[in-house]
Amino acid sequence: MSRAGRRSQLLRAGSVPAAGGDCTMAPDPWFSTYDSTCQIAQEIAEKIQERNQCERRGEKTPKLTLTIRTLLKNLKVKIDLLKDLLLRAVSTRQMYPCKQTHPFLEWEEKQS
Repeated sequence: MSRAGRRSQLLRAGSVPAAGGDCTMAPDPWFSTYDSTCQIAQEIAEKIQERNQCERRGEKTPKLTLTIRTLLKNLKVKIDLLKDLLLRAVSTRQMYPCKQTHPFLEWEEKQS
């Protein structure tokens, strides 16, 4: 799924008040880190696909393998940073969990 697809998923899920969601969130300092993490993951997938195509043609791929290895290290660093930012956001109450209700339970409440 593309970055734009993930972002629109968040908007539809109601995690952003500007989109009509019911969650209370401060400006997201982790969101740009999330975007760059997704971009690195996408780049890794593309490089792996390119390497596989080269291997099928019998070409040598040490440069691509090195690039993939470097990108994987960068991805690990970004994921660790993202975890820290998200934990900090939750612990400082900059981010609150959404109130989740089941549609059937809402229907039952309306009936009573």
